[in-house]
This record gives sequence, structure tokens and C-alpha cells, in this order.
Amino acid sequence: MTSYYFAQLSTEGATGWLAKNAIPLAAVGIGLVAMMAAAKQDIGKIASMLIGVVLAFIVIGIGLIPGASENVAKFVAGLFTGS
Repeated sequence: MTSYYFAQLSTEGATGWLAKNAIPLAAVGIGLVAMMAAAKQDIGKIASMLIGVVLAFIVIGIGLIPGASENVAKFVAGLFTGS
């Protein structure tokens, strides 16, 4: 008697967990790196790293939130057209 269970395997649990926890885990990691850099008193490096991280989180957020890219495009177009 041979049983095959491969059809029941899926990555839904791992995908859901990553979608919910990837950004907070990345933020914790970046915070730890910033604390280590602060201990070395390298303030310029910390500031440039944090600005880059904030911009990266903005781009990731635009990519993950449904309809966000259209809203950003409308906002930017409104800056130039005045409407």
C-alpha cells in the first residue's frame, strides 16, 4: 500500500507569514544595525541608512498595497496640473 501526500503540500502558510511579518522583522533588523552604528558614533552613516530604509519601505508599500500606485500617480499629476 503506497500513499502519496505530495499533493497536500503548499506554501500558503509560509507566504502568509512572510507577508505579515517581513516588514516588521526587517525594521527590527535595521533598528539593531542602527543601534550598533550609534555605539560607534557614526551619525552620518546612520542618517543616510535610515533615509534609504524609509524610501525603500515607501516603495515596498506602494508595491504591496492594491491601488496605491494609481493614487500616487494621481497625486503627482495633481502637483503639476493644479487639480
